[in-house]
Amino acid sequence: MRGLVAVCALALATFEPAVVFRTIARGADSRVAVHREIVARTAGWWSVLWHEHAGNYEVPPIDFSKEMVIALFAGRRDAEAAVELVSVTRTSGSVVVRYRVHGAAAARAAANATSPFVMIAVPADRSPVRFIDVDASPDER
Repeated sequence: MRGLVAVCALALATFEPAVVFRTIARGADSRVAVHREIVARTAGWWSVLWHEHAGNYEVPPIDFSKEMVIALFAGRRDAEAAVELVSVTRTSGSVVVRYRVHGAAAARAAANATSPFVMIAVPADRSPVRFIDVDASPDER
Protein backbone atom coordinates (compact mmCIF):
# COMPACT_ATOMS: atom_id res chain seq x y z
CA MET A 1 0.00 0.00 0.00
CA ARG A 2 2.84 2.42 0.80
CA GLY A 3 4.31 1.78 -2.64
CA LEU A 4 1.03 2.74 -4.30
CA VAL A 5 0.82 5.93 -2.23
CA ALA A 6 4.41 6.80 -3.20
CA VAL A 7 3.68 6.22 -6.90
CA CYS A 8 0.53 8.39 -6.70
CA ALA A 9 2.44 11.14 -4.86
CA LEU A 10 5.18 11.06 -7.51
CA ALA A 11 2.61 11.26 -10.30
CA LEU A 12 0.96 14.27 -8.68
CA ALA A 13 4.32 15.94 -8.06
CA THR A 14 5.30 15.64 -11.74
CA PHE A 15 1.88 16.57 -13.15
CA GLU A 16 2.09 19.52 -15.50
CA PRO A 17 -1.26 21.14 -16.28
CA ALA A 18 -1.93 21.50 -19.99
CA VAL A 19 -2.18 24.99 -21.43
CA VAL A 20 -5.16 25.45 -23.74
CA PHE A 21 -4.11 26.87 -27.10
CA ARG A 22 -5.48 27.56 -30.55
CA THR A 23 -3.55 27.28 -33.78
CA ILE A 24 -3.16 30.55 -35.64
CA ALA A 25 -1.16 29.19 -38.58
CA ARG A 26 0.91 26.17 -39.49
CA GLY A 27 2.50 24.91 -42.66
CA ALA A 28 5.70 24.51 -44.62
CA ASP A 29 6.03 27.82 -46.44
CA SER A 30 7.38 30.35 -43.95
CA ARG A 31 9.79 33.04 -45.12
CA VAL A 32 11.71 32.44 -41.85
CA ALA A 33 14.45 30.12 -43.09
CA VAL A 34 16.33 29.58 -39.79
CA HIS A 35 15.32 27.79 -36.60
CA ARG A 36 13.61 30.27 -34.27
CA GLU A 37 11.52 30.02 -31.10
CA ILE A 38 9.58 33.23 -30.48
CA VAL A 39 7.05 34.65 -28.03
CA ALA A 40 5.06 37.75 -29.04
CA ARG A 41 3.30 39.51 -26.17
CA THR A 42 2.44 42.79 -27.93
CA ALA A 43 0.64 43.78 -31.14
CA GLY A 44 3.76 45.56 -32.39
CA TRP A 45 5.99 42.51 -32.01
CA TRP A 46 3.26 40.31 -33.51
CA SER A 47 3.05 42.56 -36.57
CA VAL A 48 6.83 42.40 -37.09
CA LEU A 49 6.84 38.62 -36.62
CA TRP A 50 3.96 38.09 -39.04
CA HIS A 51 5.58 40.32 -41.68
CA GLU A 52 8.86 38.42 -41.38
CA HIS A 53 6.97 35.13 -41.71
CA ALA A 54 4.40 35.95 -44.41
CA GLY A 55 5.78 39.03 -46.14
CA ASN A 56 2.62 41.10 -45.58
CA TYR A 57 0.91 43.06 -42.84
CA GLU A 58 -2.45 41.25 -43.01
CA VAL A 59 -1.93 40.11 -39.44
CA PRO A 60 -4.40 37.65 -37.88
CA PRO A 61 -6.11 39.48 -35.00
CA ILE A 62 -4.96 38.71 -31.46
CA ASP A 63 -6.33 40.30 -28.29
CA PHE A 64 -3.09 40.74 -26.36
CA SER A 65 -4.98 41.58 -23.18
CA LYS A 66 -6.07 37.92 -23.21
CA GLU A 67 -3.56 36.01 -25.37
CA MET A 68 0.05 35.85 -26.45
CA VAL A 69 1.60 34.17 -29.49
CA ILE A 70 4.12 31.35 -29.42
CA ALA A 71 5.83 30.62 -32.73
CA LEU A 72 8.23 27.88 -33.74
CA PHE A 73 10.08 27.97 -37.05
CA ALA A 74 12.06 24.84 -38.00
CA GLY A 75 14.32 26.46 -40.60
CA ARG A 76 14.98 25.03 -44.07
CA ARG A 77 14.04 21.37 -44.20
CA ASP A 78 13.39 18.69 -46.78
CA ALA A 79 10.08 18.68 -48.65
CA GLU A 80 8.28 16.35 -46.22
CA ALA A 81 9.20 18.25 -43.06
CA ALA A 82 6.71 19.36 -40.40
CA VAL A 83 6.61 20.79 -36.89
CA GLU A 84 4.64 18.80 -34.30
CA LEU A 85 3.62 20.32 -30.98
CA VAL A 86 3.84 17.48 -28.47
CA SER A 87 2.50 19.49 -25.52
CA VAL A 88 2.14 22.94 -24.02
CA THR A 89 2.14 22.85 -20.22
CA ARG A 90 2.72 25.02 -17.19
CA THR A 91 5.39 23.96 -14.72
CA SER A 92 7.66 25.62 -12.14
CA GLY A 93 6.58 29.12 -13.11
CA SER A 94 7.15 28.60 -16.84
CA VAL A 95 5.15 27.75 -19.92
CA VAL A 96 6.83 24.73 -21.51
CA VAL A 97 6.44 24.00 -25.23
CA ARG A 98 7.54 20.50 -26.19
CA TYR A 99 7.92 19.91 -29.89
CA ARG A 100 9.38 17.64 -32.53
CA VAL A 101 10.57 18.51 -36.02
CA HIS A 102 10.03 15.82 -38.64
CA GLY A 103 12.33 15.84 -41.66
CA ALA A 104 16.02 16.44 -42.16
CA ALA A 105 17.64 19.83 -42.58
CA ALA A 106 17.78 20.74 -46.26
CA ALA A 107 20.89 21.56 -48.20
CA ARG A 108 21.19 25.31 -48.62
CA ALA A 109 20.45 25.24 -52.35
CA ALA A 110 17.88 22.42 -52.33
CA ALA A 111 15.10 23.27 -54.79
CA ASN A 112 12.43 21.37 -52.85
CA ALA A 113 13.29 22.78 -49.40
CA THR A 114 10.51 24.02 -47.14
CA SER A 115 10.40 26.08 -43.96
CA PRO A 116 7.87 24.43 -41.63
CA PHE A 117 6.36 26.41 -38.79
CA VAL A 118 3.55 26.58 -36.27
CA MET A 119 2.08 29.59 -34.47
CA ILE A 120 -0.33 29.27 -31.56
CA ALA A 121 -2.19 31.60 -29.23
CA VAL A 122 -2.16 30.80 -25.51
CA PRO A 123 -3.56 32.69 -22.52
CA ALA A 124 -1.53 35.84 -21.84
CA ASP A 125 1.18 35.22 -19.27
CA ARG A 126 4.36 37.00 -18.21
CA SER A 127 6.08 33.75 -17.22
CA PRO A 128 9.13 32.64 -19.18
CA VAL A 129 8.48 30.28 -22.10
CA ARG A 130 10.78 27.28 -22.52
CA PHE A 131 10.98 25.34 -25.78
CA ILE A 132 12.09 21.70 -25.60
CA ASP A 133 12.87 19.61 -28.67
CA VAL A 134 11.82 16.16 -27.39
CA ASP A 135 14.11 14.44 -29.88
CA ALA A 136 17.22 16.43 -28.95
CA SER A 137 19.89 14.88 -26.78
CA PRO A 138 19.98 16.19 -23.19
CA ASP A 139 23.12 18.20 -24.04
CA GLU A 140 21.23 20.06 -26.80
CA ARG A 141 18.24 21.06 -24.64
